[in-house]
Amino acid sequence: MKNSPRPLFLLYQTLQLALCIGAGTAEPSKAECVCKKMVCPSVVAPVCGSDSSTYSNECELEKAQCNTQRRIKVLRKGPCGESR
Repeated sequence: MKNSPRPLFLLYQTLQLALCIGAGTAEPSKAECVCKKMVCPSVVAPVCGSDSSTYSNECELEKAQCNTQRRIKVLRKGPCGESR
């Protein structure tokens, strides 16, 4: 049987925001991850990310995390730069 790439949900498994193909093959460095198109709720609940960006809600932060292929954590609820 031919060894074909198996799709794996590697990134953000709980939300399944990315589909990675080829990660289970002999050459994992050639795997490609594609972020799923996802519509976030229009709820405005700003969060400050570890990249110093303000996101309108946690869903938008998760989308940015997938699109940039970088780990972004929620530093705090509310916009960045706002002193408390």
